[in-house]
Amino acid sequence: MLGILAMVPGVSFAMCLPPLVALVLAAQLVWSRSRFPHHADGSGNSGNVEKERPHKFRRCSKRLFRLRKRRQIEEECSEDAHDFSEHGRFKYCGLRQNPLEQTGPPQYSLEPLGLKHPGMNSDEEERLARLQQRVADVTQACPRFEADRLLRILRSVGGNVTEAEQKARQANKFRGDHDMDCALSHWDLEAYEECLQPWWPSGGFLGHGRDDQPVAYERLGACNWPRLCRQLPWDLIQKLDVVHIQRCLAAVDEDALRRGGEHRGTLYIIDVQGFGWDQVQLTGARLFAKLVQGRGMFLLDMAEHILVINAPPAFQRAWAMFKYLLDKGTTDKVQVLGTDYLPTLLKYIAEDEIPGCYGGRKCIDGDPECRQVLAPGGPIPTNVRARLQAMLTQPRATGDASRKPLAIQKEPSTSSCQSRRPNAAIGCFGGCFTTGRLLPTRRRSRGNA
Repeated sequence: MLGILAMVPGVSFAMCLPPLVALVLAAQLVWSRSRFPHHADGSGNSGNVEKERPHKFRRCSKRLFRLRKRRQIEEECSEDAHDFSEHGRFKYCGLRQNPLEQTGPPQYSLEPLGLKHPGMNSDEEERLARLQQRVADVTQACPRFEADRLLRILRSVGGNVTEAEQKARQANKFRGDHDMDCALSHWDLEAYEECLQPWWPSGGFLGHGRDDQPVAYERLGACNWPRLCRQLPWDLIQKLDVVHIQRCLAAVDEDALRRGGEHRGTLYIIDVQGFGWDQVQLTGARLFAKLVQGRGMFLLDMAEHILVINAPPAFQRAWAMFKYLLDKGTTDKVQVLGTDYLPTLLKYIAEDEIPGCYGGRKCIDGDPECRQVLAPGGPIPTNVRARLQAMLTQPRATGDASRKPLAIQKEPSTSSCQSRRPNAAIGCFGGCFTTGRLLPTRRRSRGNA
């Protein structure tokens, strides 16, 4: 038995498994061998075969149960989605005094807004001046790389001017590669924003905290990211997120201008209710890290506090074991809470501003779940996916520009070559926090025999 446990490091390295997963697999193998021991003579006709059968039957029944449950969900999702058409419609309007006002979603400005510098000291002034000189060409190409954004970049790297310059140039390259400046003006927003608004991205902005900071909610547990990756092509998911980034920036900018022109740290509340082991997949984790790469470039250092609520015991144990992989600045912001989260929420948000579904008094149009503002997430109905596919394959005009046909690409490779950057990222609605070497980067060799 000890020999099996001694193989854990080798298995973890060869199969690209996190050490904890490899240890669990080894422990399960030890338990099964101790429960159903084999005869020393190696006889295949021993009574152990009958003892092992119930265990094998249990495993098969569990697999059949999961398969039936998945099919049931898919059948339920095939129903008409008319009742969900208004859910998430105002997800970017929740910071306004009246989130349901018919003035349209916030519009991202390509021109400088002259936002104020949040609490800058003399040392930061000197470093910011140096950074502005180094990235003068970037600021000329994209005027929105103004002082307040450069200061957030500078603070996110601990005041290192060289690293801040690299991040600014990476963000500018990402902006050009994904045509972000034209996302809200030239893209088909009915396809890239409105069609899936009740399901992805989930959550939304809603209200302000006790210190007047914007509050954003994310219903991550209900989204089932691995299932979403199977249902939608990767290029489409990337375009959906580009629109999401621009809307988040526009919402925060609009709120800052309304409240005196200064950005305030955002409070993020991540609801992981419904998150299960079926969503713990290596491929899905790597794709999500790739997705939020753009969010990390443009929504930098916006999170003042991150509250993870409805966390099951397994999630809490995993966080306690692996939070050391995050930088200290991030771990100081994150609080992982179970179902008794309301007292903590009340420290940051007034009861009248907390949605009724989370124990507060706030309702939107009589709905305690505030679903017109907070997109509920969940599986995407089959007919909605079919409608989206029809939008993407038929020529459509939007405004003064015609929509370019979507080039469906294969899922990006999940090999080690795409995970060599020092930091991956875990994202939430409108923000992210970086991790160092959280995802394994090695894989089993596939050389020819």
